[in-house]
Amino acid sequence: NKRLSPSLTVMHIHIGNPCGQFFIRPLGKLTKSLQFSLRLIGLGKGVIHMASLLRGEPVAENVRRRIREKCEALQRKRVIPTLGIVRVGSRGNDIAYERGAVKQARALGVDVKRFLFDETVSIEDLRRTLEAINADPGIHGCLIFRPLPPHLDEMQLSGILRPEKDADVI
Repeated sequence: NKRLSPSLTVMHIHIGNPCGQFFIRPLGKLTKSLQFSLRLIGLGKGVIHMASLLRGEPVAENVRRRIREKCEALQRKRVIPTLGIVRVGSRGNDIAYERGAVKQARALGVDVKRFLFDETVSIEDLRRTLEAINADPGIHGCLIFRPLPPHLDEMQLSGILRPEKDADVI
């Protein structure tokens, strides 16, 4: 049990599986910030009198719906939301993740530009690409697949991508 405010106690939180199930049982009235958080995940506002099972999929669908709406609004202004993906090498798990990210982005109305490199790419070539992504107003966010090969200094490269374009917050 954790006391969050004089009128709210979280009785039990349990992360159930990769889909993100968890239970929350607040008592009494909710604070404005918690009301907002619960609205974001589709629970509405007010008083909850019993434990609720929150499933990850409805939360994810709510987030996807809001992203789609924002993308549609941008497209009405003739702005195509675009994600840059930087991948070095051809590890199977990276390729699978990339495939899923591209599919999800396109389903949401986000265009994707891929920057794919051989494992032997030089740090200078990668640096130039990241600087070009920074300078391109048509790319709004960027994923850099990590880990990078050992000859590429991740710490040195992590400071190149502008924070507002860093989708992974590296």
